[in-house]
Order: sequence, then structure tokens, then C-alpha cells
Amino acid sequence: MDALSSIKPFFILGCGRSGTTVLQQALNRHSAIVVPPETRFFYRFVGRSMQAQRQYIATLNTQLGTSLEIPESEVQTRHDVRDCYHQLASHFLREHGAKTCFGEKTPRHMLYVDRIAEVLPEAKLIVLFRDGRAVAQSRRKMPWASSDLLVNFADWLEYHHAWECLQAQAPLPYHYLRYEDLAASPEVELRKIATFLGLPYEEAMHHGEGTAESFLPQELPWKGRALEAIDASRVSSWQQELTNEELLRLERWGRSALQAHGYPLLHDAQDSGGTVRERIALTVKRATRAVTVSIRSRTMGMYGL
Repeated sequence: MDALSSIKPFFILGCGRSGTTVLQQALNRHSAIVVPPETRFFYRFVGRSMQAQRQYIATLNTQLGTSLEIPESEVQTRHDVRDCYHQLASHFLREHGAKTCFGEKTPRHMLYVDRIAEVLPEAKLIVLFRDGRAVAQSRRKMPWASSDLLVNFADWLEYHHAWECLQAQAPLPYHYLRYEDLAASPEVELRKIATFLGLPYEEAMHHGEGTAESFLPQELPWKGRALEAIDASRVSSWQQELTNEELLRLERWGRSALQAHGYPLLHDAQDSGGTVRERIALTVKRATRAVTVSIRSRTMGMYGL
């Protein structure tokens, strides 16, 4: 076992606005776990040019207070990428003294599981899903997301597709849960996660308070609520916020995906594949995803990953 394996790396994955920050806060309250702010390591650093990698490390050092060495040459090999990730993990583990288990919470890493598996075959994945209708409605309120409900639902469908691929290929051990179940029965779900990570459950995971150290100051307006106790009172608020027409459109478009995660439909929607506009939105998302996968595959081959 090398040094990186000994820190038991794991990743919290899921579409943005699915409760990943809530889960991050709960796990950070465990005496053995540290999950820092989002690092975006596997798509902002791995497979990028030397200039991009140097800029990434400089930004990370500034924003997260790390003191990582800026690479003098392009980081290409699996060994060197592992070494860089170990430096990152070790920094946060040292900061928190007795903590020994390093977690990473960048939702978009869900789309880079193949890369994570190549570099960290010992890693574990925690995959968190929330009702796609709730996600789409929540995202369009965010300053960093589209105000278009359909574009945001297309994002959720992309993560659903990534989840289907993960299930089919299973490149790494994973634990799946729904945000609604976490909110309704936090102790039950957190016990399952602790067991999956090979750690004892601690009451503080459920009952403790969060810390703003887990995200950047500018993210407080949309992540601040995660500092509060896990609360199920607003889980279904999207049902009152979306119009019947919007609900019908999303359910017609994503019927099979919603039902795959056990979410009941509120209308008798037929899975017609969506309107022309919806099909165009999904086609664009799929085309973008295909280009990304193609570039990533070529890059991984070039770097021997």
C-alpha cells in the first residue's frame, strides 16, 4: 500500500444542486474525514497543458490556502498525477491533525470517473441523486447556471447518463443514495455511508453544525443553507414553484430517467422524447459530451493514463 492508498480517497459525485454540499458538511463532521472545497482536479489539472497546470496550482494555492509546488514541466504520467493528488490530500489532512480519510467533492467529477479510476483505482465513489425536476428548478436560480429550465434539466439528464455508464462499467466501488432519503432519514443514510467507507458512524455526522471552510466565501449565498441541520421541509418545494405546464414538459422528456431513480410522476406523461426544442437541447448536450469524451480519450492515451 502506497501513501495515497493509506488516506482512503473517496469522491462525492452528483449533479450540482443535488445536495452534495449538505453531504460534504455531514461527512466533514466525522473525526476521521476531511472534504475540502471543490478542487476540480480531474478536469482542470489532469490532461491539461503545462501552462494550464501551473495556473491551476497557483489558483489553488491562492483560493484554498494550499502550498503545492508549481510544476516545472507538464505532469503527464499516472505516477506523477498520483503524486500531485497526494500532495493536495496531505495538505488538508495535515491541517486537520488526526483526520486520516480524504474526500473530494466536485460534482462535475461524475463525468470523469474513467479518469479517476485510471489514476486512483483504490478510490470509492458516493453518488448522490436528487429529483431532476427539483434540480432544474434550483439551478435556474443560481448565478452560475442557466435561467432556462430545459437547459438545466438537460444537465441533470447528462448526469443520469453518466450514472447509467457507471452502473454498466463499475470501474470503482460506489454507493448510491438519493438526497430525498438523506433528508428524510439522515442517520440511516449516513450510517450506510460510514460503513461503505470502512469507518464507524458518529452522532456528530447527523447532529453537528457545518463549517464555511468547506467552500469558498463567494459561494456562501447558495451554499450557506448547507451549514444548517439537515432538513426535509423544503425537499418538495419545487412542486409548488413549477407550473403544471413545466412539470408536464419535464416529465414527458425525462420520464424514464426520473422513474429509474424511483421518482413518481405527477402527470400522466408519455415518454415522447420531448418537443423539438427539448430534443435540440439534449442533442447539444450529447454532442458536447461526445466531443469531451473523444478529447479526453485521446489525451489519456497521450499521457499513458
